[in-house]
Amino acid sequence: MDRKEFENLMSVYFGEVVVRNNDNAKWVVEEYAFVEGKYELMVNKGLLSMSIDNWFNEPCNKKHNLLFRQYNRYFK
Repeated sequence: MDRKEFENLMSVYFGEVVVRNNDNAKWVVEEYAFVEGKYELMVNKGLLSMSIDNWFNEPCNKKHNLLFRQYNRYFK
């Protein structure tokens, strides 16, 4: 498994952790607003919908704890 595949799978794992630990969170698939026929995987909780993307290469992830911070910020 290469790094990109691992990071994509970790993003999906993050979504599953959110759904399993929040009673009103759920998986949703929505079509992009500006690109016809393209869809994105999201986690939805109330008014919040968060795209399940690859966050590991973000510049603000130097400590490699971005997923933990995202969970605490939006779903705790």
